[in-house]
Amino acid sequence: MSRPIHVMNSTWADLLGCGIEDLERPGTRIVPASDPAYHGAQLFRRGAACIVSAPPPMVSEIARLVELQEPDAVFDPTLLLELFAARVERLIGPAYLGYLEPEEFRPADTRGTRLLTGTDRPALDCLASACQRTEWEHSGIEWGAAPLFGCFVEGELAASGILSLWRPDLAHVGILTHPSYRGRGCGKAVVSAMAAYGLAHGRTLQYRTLLANEPSVCIARSLGFHDYASTLAVRFR
Repeated sequence: MSRPIHVMNSTWADLLGCGIEDLERPGTRIVPASDPAYHGAQLFRRGAACIVSAPPPMVSEIARLVELQEPDAVFDPTLLLELFAARVERLIGPAYLGYLEPEEFRPADTRGTRLLTGTDRPALDCLASACQRTEWEHSGIEWGAAPLFGCFVEGELAASGILSLWRPDLAHVGILTHPSYRGRGCGKAVVSAMAAYGLAHGRTLQYRTLLANEPSVCIARSLGFHDYASTLAVRFR
C-alpha cells in the first residue's frame, strides 16, 4: 500500500468513525458519526463498499432501512430524501474524491501562479463577488486560514486556490475560477502550482469536487490524481 493511500484511508476512517477495513469491505454499513457536533450524515462510497456515518441516536433506525441496500441505491438522492424526510436542509454531492501519487504527478504550466499576500485581498474579494455563493463555499477558500494561491491575467485574479491542512500529512485542494476565465486553463494552473507546493512539503494531496462539475474533475485527472471514492453529505435543518 502506498503512503498516499494509507493517509487517505486513515483520514477517512477517522472522519467517518469506522475501521480502515470497512472502506473496502463490500456492502453498506451504518456507523455512529465520530463528530457528534456535525448536524447531518455523511456517505462514503468506494467500489462495492458504502459507509453511512450518522448521528448516534439515528444509527439503529437508519440501519433497518438501508443496511441491505446496494451502494447505488443508498447514493440515490430520492432515497435519502425519503429516509431523512423533514430533517433535510440540503444534499451536497455526490462528490468526486481523488488523491495524488507523487511519482504520477503531471505538472501543467502554472502561468505565474503565486502565493497571495495581504495586498491581494481586494482581488480575492472581487473574485468572490463574481462567483455564486455556493461555488465560493464549496471552494473552501478563506482568507488567512491556509496558504492561498492565485493566477492573474492582466492584473485580474482569474483563479484562486487554497491548500488546507486536514491533518499534518494531508493537504486538501480547493479551487475557484472566475466565470470569465473558465475553460482557459487558469484553474488547472493554480491546482498544478498547489500540488507542486504540497508535494514539496511532504503532504498527501486530496482533491474533492462535485461529480457534476466535470471541468473540475477533468483538472484533477489530467494532473495525475487517482479516483479514490465518492461522497455525499446530508445537512439537517
